[in-house]
Amino acid sequence: MKHENGYWIDENNNRWGECCGKERAKELSSSMINCDNCCGCYCCERYTENPTLYRTDRIGSRKDRTTFYYGKTEKGMSLQVVCGCFRGDLEEFEKAVLKTHADNDIYREQYLKEIQKVKALFELEENEVESLNKNGKGEIMKGE
Repeated sequence: MKHENGYWIDENNNRWGECCGKERAKELSSSMINCDNCCGCYCCERYTENPTLYRTDRIGSRKDRTTFYYGKTEKGMSLQVVCGCFRGDLEEFEKAVLKTHADNDIYREQYLKEIQKVKALFELEENEVESLNKNGKGEIMKGE
């Protein structure tokens, strides 16, 4: 574990902020499976296996990345979004984007395009996203 530019970095280039501490970073690093270039476990702790993630380029008013996590939890499948101080599910994120950027077409469209990419990437249809976010079980409901 090395300390560089305010991060603890392991041999797979996964990194944790200084606030995590070296011992906690080592502990988190040892529990990771097939992770590389990660920037923290704050969103992965509820997952029972490493989630698939999609990270945007630098977009929006903050010119920063947004990360989408999709994977298995104890309650079923989950899709979570981390964007700045926002942490929540896809539906909550879309509502936050529409509210926050109601008067800014450029930023709103950047985020909405990424949401559509994520839905396609994880093959989620509108009704599946609603079921995933609202049924309390975190399951994706597939039609038969």
